Amino acid sequence: KYSSLNLDIKTVYAGGKHYIPVDLEASNIAGTKIFDYDEAFEAQFDDYFRLDGRLYLKVNLQKFHVELAFDVQNLTKNKNVFLQTYNAESNRLVYDYQLGLFYVFFIRFQF
Repeated sequence: KYSSLNLDIKTVYAGGKHYIPVDLEASNIAGTKIFDYDEAFEAQFDDYFRLDGRLYLKVNLQKFHVELAFDVQNLTKNKNVFLQTYNAESNRLVYDYQLGLFYVFFIRFQF
């Protein structure tokens, strides 16, 4: 019988995604999203950053092993932009963000 208690930490840091900006004035007149292709991919979202952690216990038995784990994703609660949309009612840009702080508990049996 063999057991281990482990702690893993993972971080991701990447430059922000480039995007095509919305022309708010033209969008307001049209009542729908109009892109400003003259400025295509010059604009960039903020840099992406995420820190994840995992604490897990692994128990190896003769015929199988068991792993109990607790994952915490985005420990810093960083708001990473996923996408930008246009709200025609308010004539404003609205941002959707990637997953915030997220917990995962799991148990795995391997034979």
